[in-house]
Amino acid sequence: MTVSTANNPSDSIISRQRSLGFFFFASLSLLVFVVAAFGLKVIVHPERLARYEIPLVVLHGLIMVAWFGLFVLQARLVQAGSIRAHRRAGFAGIMLLILMVATGIPLSYQLGRAMLFVANCVMLLTFTALFVSAVIAASRRNFEAHKRLMLMASLAVIGPAVGRVWQVLEIPEISSLLAIIAAKVLIPVSYDLKTLGSLHKATIAGVTFSVSMTALMVAIILSPLLSVIQSILFG
Repeated sequence: MTVSTANNPSDSIISRQRSLGFFFFASLSLLVFVVAAFGLKVIVHPERLARYEIPLVVLHGLIMVAWFGLFVLQARLVQAGSIRAHRRAGFAGIMLLILMVATGIPLSYQLGRAMLFVANCVMLLTFTALFVSAVIAASRRNFEAHKRLMLMASLAVIGPAVGRVWQVLEIPEISSLLAIIAAKVLIPVSYDLKTLGSLHKATIAGVTFSVSMTALMVAIILSPLLSVIQSILFG
């Protein structure tokens, strides 16, 4: 006689704990990676410290680190069952989103390069869309979609950190784009295949959108439109 464990409550609890553990580990890994990437760049290329004399650079950097720190905190709060605190902390995420855009676009303009301006604007637009989608999912109590979309939003803004690592290792920067796309696809897809055996609708939508936005960015950068943007914005 065999006993089915498909609906065993203990199995569901273990599965949920593993799921929450994954998101905490993923968020912590992203925070460590981002901080280490920028720190390593400054150590290897100390001349880059001059750039941090620009207040907007420092402010934007702190806001980005604060986002990844908040992502870790939010994942830990859910893991600990502190849902009410998680919801309250969500308002900080909205404020960080506003500050991220409010500092990121002017900073990209201040740096005076059309390619960088386009890349950062597309990155911030991707992050904003995924973040807002995650908030909407939470408001509809679709928490499975919410956590996936928040993860993909965070993955959408790791490009600058990946670029710093590639610069330190003296790898052609164009290949960093492949690493970024791989992270955007493989991390959420691997999680779904491991936990569900198939892809969640939010993962399909989020990955498709994120990769499409990356393709749009590349298309603009490689097209004559980039010269037009350079001429209009930077003379």
